[in-house]
Amino acid sequence: MPILTIWQVSVMSINSKGIKLYRVNKLVWSDITEAKLTSFVGLPYILIKRKKGMKWWLPLYFKGNLTVKDALINNAPKENPIYEAATKNT
Repeated sequence: MPILTIWQVSVMSINSKGIKLYRVNKLVWSDITEAKLTSFVGLPYILIKRKKGMKWWLPLYFKGNLTVKDALINNAPKENPIYEAATKNT
């Protein structure tokens, strides 16, 4: 797979409505029931349980203008479980 194709597919967007992962998976804040910090093979993630559907493993190692944790803190409602997970130290 060409690098350009990988770049186009491997994108995360976090905004006031929720999270879009890999341009196809969408999650609104109200769908999150539980979120906890974890790691897999040494890489940091937030494991997200949802009202419907499978769990999400949200990678925290992606970097853009902000870290993923900072983007979650800036956009997630303070009463949301993912906000609490993002504000914890790993």
